Amino acid sequence: MNKIKGYENLLLTENFCHYKTKKGIGKTMFCIGQSKNGAIIMHLGSRSIILTFKQIHDLSLLIDNLLNFSYKDFAKFYNNKLL
Repeated sequence: MNKIKGYENLLLTENFCHYKTKKGIGKTMFCIGQSKNGAIIMHLGSRSIILTFKQIHDLSLLIDNLLNFSYKDFAKFYNNKLL
């Protein structure tokens, strides 16, 4: 488990994605979690991306299964939109 400053409540596990490049196959670690402000965050390699409500929906993420998920914080961050 790793912790990233500001995202201490995220549980980071060793999930990897593979992708094709001009030089062969690339590999990077990723994880998805909820930040303290309610945003759903995707960590991909060394970058963190705040997902939009549409991206969460399009990816069919089961956000209520996230560790320490708070619907109240989620709704507040995403302007009380319901899935």
